[in-house]
Amino acid sequence: MRRILIISKFGKMGGVKTFYNNLIDYCLKNRYYVFLIFVSNSLDSEQIRKLRKNNVDFVVLNYPPYPNYFLKIIQNLHIVYLILRYSKQNRIDTIVFSQWSLLSDFLTTLLLLLRQKFVFFVHSTAKRPKKFKFLFNVINFIFRKLLRNNKVITVSEFNRKMIIENWSLNPSNVFVLYNYSNIPIIAHKNNNKTKIILTLGHIREYKNPELWLEIAFEITNQLHDVKFVWGGEGELLEKYKEKTKGNSSIEFIGYRRDVRELYENADIYLQLSKEETQGISVLDAMKSGIPCIVSDRGGLPESVINNYTGYVVNIEDKDLIMNKIKDLLVDKEKRGWMGKNSLNVYNQKFGLETWEKNLSNFL
Repeated sequence: MRRILIISKFGKMGGVKTFYNNLIDYCLKNRYYVFLIFVSNSLDSEQIRKLRKNNVDFVVLNYPPYPNYFLKIIQNLHIVYLILRYSKQNRIDTIVFSQWSLLSDFLTTLLLLLRQKFVFFVHSTAKRPKKFKFLFNVINFIFRKLLRNNKVITVSEFNRKMIIENWSLNPSNVFVLYNYSNIPIIAHKNNNKTKIILTLGHIREYKNPELWLEIAFEITNQLHDVKFVWGGEGELLEKYKEKTKGNSSIEFIGYRRDVRELYENADIYLQLSKEETQGISVLDAMKSGIPCIVSDRGGLPESVINNYTGYVVNIEDKDLIMNKIKDLLVDKEKRGWMGKNSLNVYNQKFGLETWEKNLSNFL
């Protein structure tokens, strides 16, 4: 039986959490002996029940999601110590970081001296930092020299290119594993007159909520029976709830654990991010048969095929975005055609069978 140690961290929502859930399901399905280290306490009751039911050995470290620099060093040292202990006591075959960053997890690069099999999954955009440039260069040099045949895996060709360029890694060490949506297939049920434009994700600056809101105000002023809904938490949530207070056509509804009803009632999915490595909610929408309008940034164009499963738009061209939204709002036949295409493309490119086959090559 293969023994795998997973070091994990994620928030309440998003692609990193989805990937963790998918990874655990895969390991349990294939009867891996799983050990888990959670950097922060973000497990929900359902996740804990699954781990206990399957007798998974796990520990929760309870570090805050965004520690200061001193605490980050302590956190890194703690993780290194636990990995060394688990490796020695349990004869671990593979050590997997389900979300890893070169600068945030810098001390863990020294673990490569163990000459054990490591897999580093990278979900965030691999940028060169504006601060701590010298430290970054030193860590980058060490990581590059010690990596050998170990693998760095990310969720889009866009971010693979960023990793190779900004971390100066050998392309033969860097791979792409598209995430997959683990929500059940949902039939569209919105038979109401009101058309719903849905967005899901953290309400943060890089998700472009200001442009989203400008477009929502203009379209709902021009067209009746249209509603914009954004579900998700984030540091800007209260700001935008206040901006839309009393407006029944535009809602920031906060975090929702069960998003199935939102997808059931959505007519269009909208994602105008300034950067995005993949965008798990776009995959959820495609799996739900919803046409998607996404920005041309990051990995989003790798999911949505322009003029076939939706539209890929330039976020500098607000008029174009509004025209594409209105085009789908008034053309039910085109919405249905693009939604059907979305589901077909999802099944061909992002389905479970494809994901499991590709993951097996890395573990």
